[in-house]
Amino acid sequence: MDHMVLGLSMWQALAIIGVVLIISELLVGGFVLLPIGLAFLVTAGFSAFITNWSELLTLLAFIEVGTFFIFKKYLGQFRVRTSIRTNAGGMVGQECVVVEPIVVGESGYVKLYGDLWSARSCSQGDIKKGDHVVIVKIDGNKVVVEPMNVLED
Repeated sequence: MDHMVLGLSMWQALAIIGVVLIISELLVGGFVLLPIGLAFLVTAGFSAFITNWSELLTLLAFIEVGTFFIFKKYLGQFRVRTSIRTNAGGMVGQECVVVEPIVVGESGYVKLYGDLWSARSCSQGDIKKGDHVVIVKIDGNKVVVEPMNVLED
């Protein structure tokens, strides 16, 4: 009776595993368990024609690989791709106000999101307190700024 597993026939065991994996996918997410669960269900259908466990498990492995390729090819295009910049990289392009003058060759301070940041200028001239600037890059622990009027030209 090598066709039984815990009192279940082969197709029942494979189908139960497949359903459990698909339900688990709903709880976990990530599209990993779903293709595996579908492969188990498809293999359960083939168990009516294949009665040898080793052949059935080999078929299951091939079906799993196939479902992963199908999911990657056809469902990968629906993946949400975001380009949200975070941390220091999210500061680039933000407008801020100079709170301590930035003199050529020296640092001053700008205020962004209520925080003070040490800043230096890309331009050749001094930047006065109260001027609006844009952060163009991050250099270590300093922000590099450009006066607003330079960017508007």
